[in-house]
Order: sequence, then C-alpha cells, then structure tokens
Amino acid sequence: MKPGGLLVSFIDWRQLPTLTDVVQAAGLILRGVAVWDKTLGRMRLRRGGFAQQAEFVVWASRGAMRGCDVYLPGVFPCRLPLPKQHVTEKPLDIAREVVRLMPAGVVVCDLFAGSGTFLAAAREAGLHWVGSESNQAYHAISSARLDATADNSGVQPCSI
Repeated sequence: MKPGGLLVSFIDWRQLPTLTDVVQAAGLILRGVAVWDKTLGRMRLRRGGFAQQAEFVVWASRGAMRGCDVYLPGVFPCRLPLPKQHVTEKPLDIAREVVRLMPAGVVVCDLFAGSGTFLAAAREAGLHWVGSESNQAYHAISSARLDATADNSGVQPCSI
C-alpha cells in the first residue's frame, strides 16, 4: 500500500480485536470503526443476549491521509437484497459510499472479491480496480457482475 493509502475491511465482532491489532502491528494508523447495521430483518437472535445484526468496518491509512472532502456516517443501516450471491456479500450501496473515500487515480484492490461488489462500485466511480477470488464459481459471478457494470474509467480491463 502506498503512503496515504486506505485500508477498509469488514469484520464481525469475533475477529474485530484481532483485525485492529494486526492493522496497527502492520504499521498502519487505525482511523476508526464504522458499523453496517444489517437491520432487524437480517439479525441472528441469541437467547439471553443481543441480536447479531451488525458487521464492523475497520479503516486505517498508511501514514497521513490524503485530503478528501467526503464525510461518511458511522453507521450504515442497509439490508442486503436477496437472493445473496455470496455468503459474505456486502450491499452495493455501502460499497459505493466506501469508494467515495478514494481519490481519482488510485487503485481499489479487493483481495477477496466474492461477488465483486467493491469492484463494481469502483468501476462505476471511474476508479482503477483489481480483484482476486480463488473460488471459480464466485470468480464467474463477479466477472458477470463486472460485465454488467458501467465502466466510467476509460481503462481497458484485462484478465490473467
């Protein structure tokens, strides 16, 4: 990651402390944690406890952040439309918001592309992007999604 680059990672409550420790051990500056509220329709009830209806969004930077006049909320109440295409799929509306933090000319890198949500959001925003997915079925799903997504970057895609 280049100086000024951002890391944004979704994580559930069980791995949140581990992720924030790893981010800081890697020399990144932990900037905060936002919440994806999956809403009441997507919660997992827990007897005698709290419903599990949220994921956390850890964000960090390599050094000082680049100037950016985007102010995102700390909580994103958003339901994931059904049917899901991937077990850990994220809503496109949230991905569109997250990529607004990226200045023109940067590369959005999604190492676990899944259904291609963040790649599609980056493509719509006219940003460069690169994704990786080891599961061939999900690679096919993300490729189809990207084929159907408007490309506003002017960059020709390549496949390896």
